[in-house]
Amino acid sequence: MKHHLGLYPIAMEYLSEGMLAEGNIYCYVDNKPVLMVPQGTYLTEQTMEKMKKADITFRNIYVPKAFYQTLHSLELPDSLNQEHLEKQIGYQVSKQQTTKLIHDVARTGTVSAAQTKLLAKGILQKLDSTTAALVLQCINGKNKVDEYFYTHSTNVAFLNGLMAKWLRISPDETSLVIACGLLHDIGKIKTPTEILYAPRALLEDEFEVMKQHPIHSYEILQCSPSLHPSIPLAARHHHERMNGTGYPDGLSADAIPYYARITAVSDVYDAMVSQRCYKNACSPFEILEQLSEGKFSDLDYTLTQVFLDNMPLELVGQSVLLSNGAIGVVRYVDPQNWMCPIVDVDGTVFACDDQIFCISVAFDTVAE
Repeated sequence: MKHHLGLYPIAMEYLSEGMLAEGNIYCYVDNKPVLMVPQGTYLTEQTMEKMKKADITFRNIYVPKAFYQTLHSLELPDSLNQEHLEKQIGYQVSKQQTTKLIHDVARTGTVSAAQTKLLAKGILQKLDSTTAALVLQCINGKNKVDEYFYTHSTNVAFLNGLMAKWLRISPDETSLVIACGLLHDIGKIKTPTEILYAPRALLEDEFEVMKQHPIHSYEILQCSPSLHPSIPLAARHHHERMNGTGYPDGLSADAIPYYARITAVSDVYDAMVSQRCYKNACSPFEILEQLSEGKFSDLDYTLTQVFLDNMPLELVGQSVLLSNGAIGVVRYVDPQNWMCPIVDVDGTVFACDDQIFCISVAFDTVAE
């Protein structure tokens, strides 16, 4: 950081038109501070544009400490919040379509193969047009408790699509794997609401009821015409485990269908990152660390390794919002220390720690 000049970096998005500059505002151009807005000046549309064009490779402005503290105390700017990112990626549209699909199944008792195929194709197109890191950030967002069923189905569909792409599966097969994610939990429409949305960890008898959902999913999907036979099998067996400790049939190893094993990894990942009323969400870096430590060794090892091999590659080069309000770029993720990626803030490179750490992946709003 360029603190030696008495200046503190903070994302340009914290500034807004009409704001009073409580201190000089600088941009770094050719690695030198250039005064853009003098203290006591009100920001206009013209001055905002001037700063954005000063050097589009930099996402931060530099201000004295007192003004920095004022800016950093503000709410997260709209352009950096989760809702903005989800709109840019098209995630919200997919979630709305998934919600409609589930409601239609609850109403009719069967799944429309055409509706499912169209939704899966749309998710594949979104995956093709953006980066995995931004998709994963959408998945990591906080969601309302009563929307968890729909959100989780959407997330597992996106994750299955990422897994399929990392596995270099063909586009047609990738759409099928995405459809497995969309419908893997469809049997939860038969799970009592008070259990499905319990504001705590389930009691033993409640968990036994919950464990019936793969069977309900299988029954619904088996009765749905024109669905590929892999979809009901993936739904029935996504809670099976490689060591035979899963349910409902206690299958193990290769007896578990391949798409079910892919869906199991996606299902566990989303459960880890999801914000629930009785647990906090984990960051992608935390999850990588837990996976690498073998916390979920009962999942397919090869598929788990796909996450560990590909996630760092996806994160490197991505813009991230840091806890100090600055935008940085991930330069390296150490597989021996997932929690502390190496980040570059406008030419200053450092390892994240407990004081400055990654909050989220940031959409490139300045260069839009």
